[in-house]
Amino acid sequence: MDYKNKFCPICKSDFTQDDDIVVCPECGTPHHRDCWYKNGKCINANIHSASEEEITSTYKKETKKPVKEKITEYNEENNLKEENVNVNNSEAENDTENDEEIFQNFTKKFFNNSQAEVTSPKTYLIEGREGVLYEIAVAKNQRYYMPQFLAMSEMKKVLSYNFMAFLVPFSWSLYRKMYKYAVLFFAFYMIIIGVFSYFTFKDGEIYNATMKIIEEGSSIEEIFNYMSGGDATLTKNQQNYVDVLQSHTPPAAVSNVIRITMYALRIIFALTANKLYMKEIGKTIDKGKQLGYSGDKMKMFIFRKKGIIPLIICGILGYFEISLLMMF
Repeated sequence: MDYKNKFCPICKSDFTQDDDIVVCPECGTPHHRDCWYKNGKCINANIHSASEEEITSTYKKETKKPVKEKITEYNEENNLKEENVNVNNSEAENDTENDEEIFQNFTKKFFNNSQAEVTSPKTYLIEGREGVLYEIAVAKNQRYYMPQFLAMSEMKKVLSYNFMAFLVPFSWSLYRKMYKYAVLFFAFYMIIIGVFSYFTFKDGEIYNATMKIIEEGSSIEEIFNYMSGGDATLTKNQQNYVDVLQSHTPPAAVSNVIRITMYALRIIFALTANKLYMKEIGKTIDKGKQLGYSGDKMKMFIFRKKGIIPLIICGILGYFEISLLMMF
């Protein structure tokens, strides 16, 4: 697509042939990719229902300004005096076809070639690393994660809340290949199950009560229906089974400690998950560079090491994780 005579509506820089451009799927507004991520959405999101001409006017150049007028505006914006800038006035007064080149040369003369770029950079960096490598790692969730990473990289944001990391921290960590955090939450869940198993089976009374129900041919379904608040008439052995179950739960103090610890860990992890995820991807990128990877090899390395695990597997694990958490 031709972006000549068009500019990024966020940074106001003209598009060049080599710019990395993102187009809004709803209104067609073009943006520099890094500007899109920094803004987090289309600049025209609030006027998507407006006419095409109104939207187009936000990124299409109406008229071509003479070079001298551009230089004058540039001086005014930067609080400069024209006589202090070494520019060829005869060159500036001619509105030629290469006026953009003349304007670029003007800025190069003033800044001694150190700050001469007027258009946006071709790539953007996150903590000094190529942003495109982070895009490969986050896969389909670029629209959510990349603005978060950019904000944290530029220290505009220290923490950000990740709801899925709160709801299913183990499954989310596994899905994002953050294995050490997945192992920590798995170990925590095993401790919880171990504590409840201890209080449940420590003296064998539940086993004995269960065997008596089996011997008399009673229905376990009736017991669960009764415990759920349904109507059911229990036999003596069934009632004994219910009483034994209720007497073999952990003490209230133990349950409260587990509950408070679990929610505290989930909240802390949810607030730091995006930052930890960004750091994990950064370490993987550094590892790839140490191995000498670049270009497509680096991209494949990032995809293999940090690309997501199939959603269906983590979805099943997430279901069991939520079921466990609902017990509290």
